[in-house]
Amino acid sequence: MTYGCGSPPPDPSRRPGKRDGGRVVDRGWPIGGDEHGDPSDHALKDHTSSLYARTMFLLFGFGTKRQNLGPGQNRTCPRCHNTTQWLRIRESKQFTLFFVPVARWGRRQLEQCGICGTAVEM
Repeated sequence: MTYGCGSPPPDPSRRPGKRDGGRVVDRGWPIGGDEHGDPSDHALKDHTSSLYARTMFLLFGFGTKRQNLGPGQNRTCPRCHNTTQWLRIRESKQFTLFFVPVARWGRRQLEQCGICGTAVEM
């Protein structure tokens, strides 16, 4: 029997998984079931995989959130020396767990120049 374009079948000894007692083992992690996909209890009772069954994924973040509060006063910018209407911004630092804000601190209100981006605390 040939496999695609007349090539011989792949050598099972060169694959990362090995056949061991009717189940596929890949780098010591039992996949479960026999070679036909039937579930078996002996793969779940293997003690080498108990460490991996208890692994937990935790997603957290830390950053600064800025909220636009609308137009501010007309000011002359100390950096670019233009007189424009500035933007009011509320800024706070926050900690998130699975994209849900858990804690916020360091809240402050700023006005920001619309031309160069310089911000002044109010």
